[in-house]
Amino acid sequence: MNMDSVNLNQNSADLYDVIRNKYNKITMTDANGDDTIDETQAVQFDIDDSGTVITISLIDPEAIKVFYDKNKLDNDNTGKWEDLISDLGKFTVGKTLKLDLHPTDRPLNDTDRNKLTMQSKDNVAESRFSKMDGSKRTSFQGLTKVKVKVRHRKPVDENIQGSRSRNVSRIFVETNAGERWIFPFPMLDGARAMARHIEEGGSWNDRVGQHILDLSEKVTTIRKFGRQARTSGVTEAAVPVLVRLGEKLEEYKKKLHLMQGSRGYHSYRTTMAETFVEPVDHFTNMFARVDDDLVKLMPAVERILGERENTNLVTESVSTFVNWINAK
Repeated sequence: MNMDSVNLNQNSADLYDVIRNKYNKITMTDANGDDTIDETQAVQFDIDDSGTVITISLIDPEAIKVFYDKNKLDNDNTGKWEDLISDLGKFTVGKTLKLDLHPTDRPLNDTDRNKLTMQSKDNVAESRFSKMDGSKRTSFQGLTKVKVKVRHRKPVDENIQGSRSRNVSRIFVETNAGERWIFPFPMLDGARAMARHIEEGGSWNDRVGQHILDLSEKVTTIRKFGRQARTSGVTEAAVPVLVRLGEKLEEYKKKLHLMQGSRGYHSYRTTMAETFVEPVDHFTNMFARVDDDLVKLMPAVERILGERENTNLVTESVSTFVNWINAK
């Protein structure tokens, strides 16, 4: 399969900047295993650290893999290696990636690095959604056993970037076995998360499936409320509430995005927390005028604002590295 390295991983340029802050001798490889001088095409970075090669692989869309010679770097007294790991940790948190550290008894040679590239390409082909494709009115995007099908309100314009993600009328989740469901909300992130869940053996009616639908409904509710609020003349009293809703919106979107990848999905499943709702005040003096559409959304928005996680039910699944970063 000919993988487009830009689609394979869009974090390459940002990772290059992180590495360049510490090291100057960097050899880059693209998704086809060829050397490249374009950091936006790079999925593997080989760093020359005074004769020792550190290999950082970004070809897995859900993780950064770092291969290093533990005999040299574990005894590094310059602080350079520790600083790099700290910077990579901050980078992975911001990108919702996992950091995999792989200490080895020797540096990787050319054969090792070529095998890593080929194996990672195979893994990515199995775990990632395909590129969106289709006709003027319908778009498809699939995994191995499940695909997302989108019907558009307007014809798709291939000359406009992201056109297949816009003007969504209806979304279906379909399996290769012929099962098909209408996703009840016009949002691709939710449908992709559900497709991943079905791909991994889940169902619409189990706990995770219902959680995906709940998150999707909340995203839809907040967006509708935001549009209504803009036309209703918000007062100063509304600002804290709208800021909080913006934070919740980003939280829900991040969770749905995380569940689209195989590793992110399994990681999230093990750390899902039950939620409960605390009563919150009504929207007193928040709007200059209140119409019926806004009133209908208020109960759902109040539940979102009053939502709290029951942290006692969270199963901890944090890597040793993240604990180390937090302790710094």
